[in-house]
Amino acid sequence: MDGNLLEKDIRIRCHTTDLQLALGTKSASVVIKRLKLDCFHRILNNPFTKELMIETPNELSRDSFLTEIINYMDDIEDPLVENQSSIIDKIKAITHTMEVDFELRRIGNENVNKIKEMFAKMNKSYMSSELFNILKF
Repeated sequence: MDGNLLEKDIRIRCHTTDLQLALGTKSASVVIKRLKLDCFHRILNNPFTKELMIETPNELSRDSFLTEIINYMDDIEDPLVENQSSIIDKIKAITHTMEVDFELRRIGNENVNKIKEMFAKMNKSYMSSELFNILKF
Protein backbone atom coordinates (compact mmCIF):
# COMPACT_ATOMS: atom_id res chain seq x y z
CA MET A 1 0.00 0.00 0.00
CA ASP A 2 2.77 2.46 0.94
CA GLY A 3 4.65 1.80 -2.27
CA ASN A 4 1.55 2.58 -4.32
CA LEU A 5 1.07 5.86 -2.49
CA LEU A 6 4.62 7.00 -3.19
CA GLU A 7 4.99 5.63 -6.72
CA LYS A 8 4.93 8.51 -9.17
CA ASP A 9 7.70 8.36 -11.78
CA ILE A 10 9.45 5.25 -10.52
CA ARG A 11 7.90 2.26 -12.29
CA ILE A 12 10.38 -0.34 -11.04
CA ARG A 13 10.18 -2.08 -7.67
CA CYS A 14 12.45 -0.39 -5.12
CA HIS A 15 12.77 0.54 -1.43
CA THR A 16 10.51 3.41 -0.40
CA THR A 17 11.50 3.70 3.27
CA ASP A 18 14.15 6.36 2.61
CA LEU A 19 11.73 8.30 0.42
CA GLN A 20 9.10 8.17 3.15
CA LEU A 21 11.64 9.40 5.70
CA ALA A 22 12.77 12.23 3.41
CA LEU A 23 9.18 13.33 2.88
CA GLY A 24 8.36 12.94 6.58
CA THR A 25 5.70 10.34 5.79
CA LYS A 26 5.17 7.45 8.18
CA SER A 27 4.24 4.00 6.93
CA ALA A 28 0.59 3.00 7.01
CA SER A 29 1.19 0.37 9.70
CA VAL A 30 2.81 2.95 12.02
CA VAL A 31 0.00 5.45 11.44
CA ILE A 32 -2.65 2.80 12.15
CA LYS A 33 -0.83 1.67 15.30
CA ARG A 34 -0.63 5.28 16.50
CA LEU A 35 -4.34 5.86 15.80
CA LYS A 36 -5.28 2.73 17.75
CA LEU A 37 -3.13 3.78 20.71
CA ASP A 38 -4.64 7.28 20.66
CA CYS A 39 -8.14 5.81 20.50
CA PHE A 40 -7.45 3.52 23.45
CA HIS A 41 -6.00 6.48 25.36
CA ARG A 42 -9.22 8.44 24.78
CA ILE A 43 -11.29 5.41 25.84
CA LEU A 44 -9.43 5.20 29.14
CA ASN A 45 -9.72 8.95 29.77
CA ASN A 46 -13.51 8.76 29.55
CA PRO A 47 -14.87 7.35 32.86
CA PHE A 48 -17.90 5.71 31.22
CA THR A 49 -15.97 3.88 28.51
CA LYS A 50 -13.22 3.01 30.96
CA GLU A 51 -15.81 1.31 33.19
CA LEU A 52 -17.20 -0.57 30.20
CA MET A 53 -13.71 -1.73 29.29
CA ILE A 54 -13.13 -3.01 32.84
CA GLU A 55 -16.48 -4.81 32.98
CA THR A 56 -16.02 -6.67 29.71
CA PRO A 57 -15.56 -10.42 30.08
CA ASN A 58 -12.08 -11.62 30.94
CA GLU A 59 -12.01 -13.90 27.94
CA LEU A 60 -10.29 -11.88 25.27
CA SER A 61 -10.51 -13.04 21.72
CA ARG A 62 -7.41 -13.16 19.57
CA ASP A 63 -8.70 -10.27 17.44
CA SER A 64 -10.02 -7.97 20.17
CA PHE A 65 -8.95 -4.35 20.37
CA LEU A 66 -7.74 -4.73 23.95
CA THR A 67 -5.63 -7.77 23.05
CA GLU A 68 -4.04 -5.81 20.23
CA ILE A 69 -3.13 -2.93 22.57
CA ILE A 70 -1.70 -5.35 25.14
CA ASN A 71 0.41 -6.95 22.40
CA TYR A 72 1.73 -3.50 21.40
CA MET A 73 2.76 -2.90 25.00
CA ASP A 74 4.43 -6.30 25.29
CA ASP A 75 6.34 -5.88 22.02
CA ILE A 76 8.06 -2.66 23.13
CA GLU A 77 11.27 -3.39 24.99
CA ASP A 78 12.11 0.13 26.04
CA PRO A 79 12.93 1.04 29.66
CA LEU A 80 10.83 4.19 29.34
CA VAL A 81 7.73 2.10 28.59
CA GLU A 82 8.52 -0.70 31.02
CA ASN A 83 8.99 1.70 33.96
CA GLN A 84 5.55 3.27 33.58
CA SER A 85 3.02 2.16 36.18
CA SER A 86 -0.30 3.01 34.54
CA ILE A 87 -1.61 1.96 31.15
CA ILE A 88 -2.19 5.59 30.13
CA ASP A 89 1.44 6.44 30.90
CA LYS A 90 2.59 3.37 28.95
CA ILE A 91 0.56 4.49 25.93
CA LYS A 92 2.08 7.98 26.14
CA ALA A 93 5.57 6.45 26.41
CA ILE A 94 4.95 4.16 23.41
CA THR A 95 3.78 7.04 21.21
CA HIS A 96 6.78 9.08 22.34
CA THR A 97 9.22 6.27 21.49
CA MET A 98 7.56 5.84 18.09
CA GLU A 99 8.12 9.53 17.31
CA VAL A 100 11.71 9.48 18.56
CA ASP A 101 12.46 6.32 16.54
CA PHE A 102 11.09 7.95 13.38
CA GLU A 103 13.18 11.09 13.90
CA LEU A 104 16.34 9.10 14.67
CA ARG A 105 15.94 7.11 11.46
CA ARG A 106 15.62 10.39 9.53
CA ILE A 107 18.63 12.11 11.10
CA GLY A 108 21.35 9.54 10.52
CA ASN A 109 20.32 8.36 7.06
CA GLU A 110 22.58 9.43 4.20
CA ASN A 111 20.00 8.55 1.52
CA VAL A 112 17.41 10.78 3.21
CA ASN A 113 19.82 13.71 3.01
CA LYS A 114 20.50 13.01 -0.68
CA ILE A 115 16.77 12.88 -1.45
CA LYS A 116 16.13 16.15 0.44
CA GLU A 117 18.94 17.86 -1.50
CA MET A 118 17.55 16.54 -4.76
CA PHE A 119 14.07 17.87 -3.98
CA ALA A 120 15.56 21.23 -3.00
CA LYS A 121 17.21 21.54 -6.43
CA MET A 122 13.88 20.75 -8.14
CA ASN A 123 15.55 19.51 -11.32
CA LYS A 124 12.76 17.33 -12.71
CA SER A 125 14.71 16.20 -15.76
CA TYR A 126 16.87 13.77 -13.82
CA MET A 127 14.81 13.38 -10.62
CA SER A 128 13.21 10.00 -11.38
CA SER A 129 16.48 8.37 -12.46
CA GLU A 130 18.32 9.78 -9.43
CA LEU A 131 15.54 8.60 -7.12
CA PHE A 132 15.74 5.14 -8.61
CA ASN A 133 19.52 5.04 -8.14
CA ILE A 134 19.15 5.96 -4.49
CA LEU A 135 16.20 3.69 -3.74
CA LYS A 136 16.98 0.58 -5.80
CA PHE A 137 17.51 -2.75 -4.07
